[in-house]
Amino acid sequence: MDKFSKTSSIFHSKHLKSWETWFYFMVKTSEKFCLFPVKWDHKANTLKRATSRTRTAIWLTLYAYMWADTVYQMVTIMTLNYQTVEMVDVMKLLLHGSTRLAACVLIYGFLDGSNLIQQHFQQTYRNAVINDGILLFAVFGAITLHLQPFGPTMQHLQERQSVRYWGAWLLPRKFYNSIPGIILFGLGELLISCVAVFGAAYEGLLLVVYTQVSRYWLCVLEKSARSELLYPWVNFRNLRLYRALHVLNCGHNDACAEIIWPIAQHVLATVHTLTNVLAIKCFHKITKPTAFLLMMGTCLFTIFERSALKGAANVYEVSSKFKNHVGRQGMKRGRVIGRSIRCLRIQVGSAYYFKMSTFNTFMQTVVEWTINVMLTFF
Repeated sequence: MDKFSKTSSIFHSKHLKSWETWFYFMVKTSEKFCLFPVKWDHKANTLKRATSRTRTAIWLTLYAYMWADTVYQMVTIMTLNYQTVEMVDVMKLLLHGSTRLAACVLIYGFLDGSNLIQQHFQQTYRNAVINDGILLFAVFGAITLHLQPFGPTMQHLQERQSVRYWGAWLLPRKFYNSIPGIILFGLGELLISCVAVFGAAYEGLLLVVYTQVSRYWLCVLEKSARSELLYPWVNFRNLRLYRALHVLNCGHNDACAEIIWPIAQHVLATVHTLTNVLAIKCFHKITKPTAFLLMMGTCLFTIFERSALKGAANVYEVSSKFKNHVGRQGMKRGRVIGRSIRCLRIQVGSAYYFKMSTFNTFMQTVVEWTINVMLTFF
């Protein structure tokens, strides 16, 4: 029986130790409140695109409103006179605008290649027999996603006259400050925050699942290839598995290399930098609930960097070791096969692919940006 066929069964302690259970929580929440156009198919035991036209129309309306809010944020960032605004408000504006823009672009990447992404996820999910590297991100992500949207909503209610909110500058104050205006704009902020975090989280979990599954099977292959006395049938089995991983790698690059990986990497560096600055310089000026959610978000970014970015680098490093082990075999056939094997590469656009040096450069960039921002604004 499918463990998701009965809702009560997923609360069993055994199921809570599986990352699929926490992913199922996220999918059901997004499906129920129209936060992302996906649903869990119990018959096929996999994720599929939502088919309800009403739910899709509601989600598209929220997505369009989020784009409109993001455009206002970008215009404000480019035209604001920063000398008239406190630095803590500047950091909030940059963080608010960059996260909304990132979510909009990531969701657009999903819509642009939804069929390819869904097919790739189904292929990866069939091989996801592990929890290591995925469970921590899924558990912490599911908890953070259900709490984080309340942070921007509380900020909106406390700082309704801030330049970050278009209603305070483009609408009559009489309506904006009335009870219906407070309720409508507060609810709107909550809904688009949910759409942003659930959309970005789906893309993020897709990257984490693929990198960790590929890393796991490559480690199995690399450990098996260390022996110098491999039987021919063992070699054949390993090469068949490596060929399957290579096909999966090509599908992942087709689905995620053009939009998702470049945007995820650059925006993650920007958001991580701004959260570092807020935590170091402006933590005492932030309310306790907002500070708590900010810390949870920072921890989630760190887990994602470890699971996805470092995992992507490990995919190349371990596949390179497997290739070298095969090429060092005593038989001539093994050496020929070793020269013909291509290392698995997770592409970032057409510019470069992840290596361990790429991950180290990314972390150094975050540190340097944090120092430069603090020296510039403080």
